[in-house]
Amino acid sequence: MPAVDRTRLARQAAHVADAADDPQVLQRRFREVVEFYADRTRRPTPDTEGYGAPPTVVRAVASALIEKAETPERAALWADLLWSIRLREARLAAAMLIRGQPPSDLLDRILAWAGDTRDPEVLKELAGPTLGDLRRRAPSEFLEAMKSGVASGHPGRRAFALRALADAAADRQFQGLPDALEVMARGGEAPVGDEARALLLLVAALARRTPGETARVLREALEARKPWAYRLAAAALPELPEATRASLQRSLSASRAAGIMPRTKD
Repeated sequence: MPAVDRTRLARQAAHVADAADDPQVLQRRFREVVEFYADRTRRPTPDTEGYGAPPTVVRAVASALIEKAETPERAALWADLLWSIRLREARLAAAMLIRGQPPSDLLDRILAWAGDTRDPEVLKELAGPTLGDLRRRAPSEFLEAMKSGVASGHPGRRAFALRALADAAADRQFQGLPDALEVMARGGEAPVGDEARALLLLVAALARRTPGETARVLREALEARKPWAYRLAAAALPELPEATRASLQRSLSASRAAGIMPRTKD
């Protein structure tokens, strides 16, 4: 992988942006740039396709396209073209391009994209930076969209919505903690796979932000013998203050003594 020379990269990014109105040329030039900076030593990982180009390269190309777009509509069009390339670098750039979209358009696109990838870096970008400004600008719209995602029949969208709520709960500016707690406690059968991992992230974030309420919800779930309660309570323990942790630990011990064990497989 060649060293990133800022002047050369700026020229390369501008070269990509110059082709933005020609879909085939845009896609070809984008591939050429990220392949130029490919990390030839990296090992392929599951659910990931890409060249391992540095984040600096992706940001430079995305910034050049955003500057040329001038309108959110053009940026969204180019974002869809990049997303269709099915490379990590292209999808990260696409996520950066859509940040200026109106809330409803942004949320619809993100939830659709989240169901179309399992790449952890892309999902992290969508759940965090891409949604971060929107959470602050339109908190109600964000919460309703994430609730809809959790309630959907699509496992990928459910897992993403839980992950996005976990990212939001970790943000000190986010005030929708009661809604996030309600989503956490609404589950029926114990989730598995990506959805289970996202739910563990959410309970840990909630335990740090609102420990008393999180412990209360988990104690009630344990008493009601909810299938997911044992595992979530165990995940919350390390994040709780000592007194709150001791109280939840007693509930866990009582559940264990009663033979209530988590019904999960992962």
